[in-house]
Amino acid sequence: MIDEPPLEFDSPVVPMYYLGDASRILIDDQPYLLVQQDMKRTVLRNRFGFDEEFTHQQIFAIQAARRLKVERPGSELSLGLPNLVDITQHKLERAFFYADAIGLFLEVERFGPDFPGLRESGFRRKKVSLGATCLKDLLPFIEKTINEDARRSDPRGGKVSKWINLVGPRQFRRLHNSYVADNFRVEALVSAASGPGAIPSKHSPEELEIWLEHAKLYASPLRPNIKGALLMLEAKIEELNAERAKRGRTMLGMPPRELFARFVKQIGKYYLLSARSGDDVARARMPVTMNGLQIVRPGQRVEMDEWMIDLLVLLQFSGLAAKMTDEERELIRSTRIWVTVAIDVATRCILAMRFSARAPSQHSSLAALEMAVSDKTMLSEVIGAGTPWIYNVLLSCLVTDWGSAFRATYFRASVSQLRATHQFTAAGWAAGRGTIESLFKTMGARFMHWFEGRTFGSIVERGPDGAKAKLNIDELNRLLVRAVVDIYHHTPHDGLAGGTPHNEWLRLTAKYGILPPLHPDQRRHVFGTKITKAIGDKGVRHLGIHYNHARLQEMRRMQAALPGAKAPRTEIRVDRFSLWKISFWDGEQWVTADATMGLPDDVSVWEWVGAAKELAAIQRANSKLKLSVLLQAVNDLRRAGQAASARAELGTDIPSAKQYAIVEKNYFDRDIDDDLEDDDQGDLAELRIPFDPTEVGIDAFRHLGRSRRAAEASAEAEVVVRPEESGFAGMGGSDIPDEDGLDFEY
Repeated sequence: MIDEPPLEFDSPVVPMYYLGDASRILIDDQPYLLVQQDMKRTVLRNRFGFDEEFTHQQIFAIQAARRLKVERPGSELSLGLPNLVDITQHKLERAFFYADAIGLFLEVERFGPDFPGLRESGFRRKKVSLGATCLKDLLPFIEKTINEDARRSDPRGGKVSKWINLVGPRQFRRLHNSYVADNFRVEALVSAASGPGAIPSKHSPEELEIWLEHAKLYASPLRPNIKGALLMLEAKIEELNAERAKRGRTMLGMPPRELFARFVKQIGKYYLLSARSGDDVARARMPVTMNGLQIVRPGQRVEMDEWMIDLLVLLQFSGLAAKMTDEERELIRSTRIWVTVAIDVATRCILAMRFSARAPSQHSSLAALEMAVSDKTMLSEVIGAGTPWIYNVLLSCLVTDWGSAFRATYFRASVSQLRATHQFTAAGWAAGRGTIESLFKTMGARFMHWFEGRTFGSIVERGPDGAKAKLNIDELNRLLVRAVVDIYHHTPHDGLAGGTPHNEWLRLTAKYGILPPLHPDQRRHVFGTKITKAIGDKGVRHLGIHYNHARLQEMRRMQAALPGAKAPRTEIRVDRFSLWKISFWDGEQWVTADATMGLPDDVSVWEWVGAAKELAAIQRANSKLKLSVLLQAVNDLRRAGQAASARAELGTDIPSAKQYAIVEKNYFDRDIDDDLEDDDQGDLAELRIPFDPTEVGIDAFRHLGRSRRAAEASAEAEVVVRPEESGFAGMGGSDIPDEDGLDFEY
């Protein structure tokens, strides 16, 4: 049974997307400049100099159609710069260790010598400072505290964090100054040994030196403005030019006001405040922990936590356990279920919720982070929610505890890629746990209303012999997430003065705006799975699809020209929701490459692999794999509701590079014949929603296990179903692939 197509929710209220800090705004790849934005409209200036007015509904529609791309100053989301997740694991671990050490130093500096445990470590000084002698006594305490905290948060039986030695006082002071001056960006702490080179300047070194020197004059207790600092610079240059004229040397020029202001900002907000207003004012206005801030804007502060839940207790409180058999209750009693939740503090809306039978890891935390910043309306359709799950936002600050899943290097790097700060708390997010667990314990009647008449037999899956039973995580996800979307978000909340999270979201997004969601290219750049691929004459090949680019062929020729060089290879990033494009690393930046065949946009890996598996079961191993036939199978999956169910990722992990390699070996060992007409990308059927998504789905990347390693082992053990050989096989003598050897001419 198939329901209506997705995305048919009635949503008359749309958020205002804040564009005030954008360095570049692209609509249909055409540049625009922000002129004005208020609660009713946005005015953008096109490249021809004409102003165009957009309502927030129009901007929302443009973004929903994936035609809007927003880039921000210094942001790796601009796609043209290397990012943290491309740095080696060793350098990332050390950079985040330095960031934690500097953060702890700032806390100790603010708290003073009575910081807990400091006196006991032997610290006897009356004041904490960046002085060499003070740091010599203080750094051993910081090194020990950070390393012990890291080891204390390691999972039981898991990998033990290695001890990292802290640098000496002089190097620590240099790292501290760089980190603070660069607005607490971790990139400032990464070793520059393999970092990007300096951008050549069109200005002379002498000019830059005198400009930077006078930019520092802005950071003075006299508190001059930019105009005053420029006047002092102008007087100095006139004086220097008078001397240079006598010697026949080139005259020094004045910097543009915008460039000079940029030099001033690069000094760092903290140091500017400290020099102009004093250390006390700077620390008060830029506290490290941000405690006591009034959170008013969606995305301003997002809290994420994970914990193991007692599922049977929750179901008993809700009254649903009474509908289960003894076997089902016993199965749930013996199953450990973990949940990862992200909540927006300003509105109390749930941005992400993922249940798993596996212990938390960086994979579960990354999946929750991606879910928090991504559109979830498709998911709310699939789970059968009565209202859309519209809450997603690019966060400004993420708060977690010191769990190993949140301390994982690549998770922290991804948070940094989103231009968000990452703060750690000493204890778990108990308030959030109480919120979620109380939902199921106190809303039993409403819970039962939503699932009236449903039995829990679908929570239990049995093996082929009917004896072995296991928990169906897909169904569990669907039931519990649906309760949160439909019940929690529309229930009055004590923390919102009796308002509901849903209404508060609508009110605050209209009043303050939110940052626009990630463009698909940006999402692939941050969360895409990284895979190493060989470069051939057709570009790189992934899941039978060739992607080519002029830069790829240039890399191939350059590598082949080296005597004894290995076959050229490159790293690519793939988006599981669309195989139309990939990103490849050309040695300096990420570049987008398109599929060379007529592949439509929006074909997911589940549909593509599912179609190939179906064809493998009915086609001979040496038969051609045609694009038109594959797309027909993809459309069958979309019409049957199986594609939408797979895209919801209920109870499934993000495919790993190894799982991609196994699937490619099993089902894409042949090149795909692009039999579509030129410039024809084929038509994709609408995604249909099944009444029960747990009864349908695509058997692709659904390798279950208690860990990712176990899931990958399950993928390797998968048996590829092929049609049985015909009794006439091999009796013909023809070498023509489509000739079966039978002659019907008499």
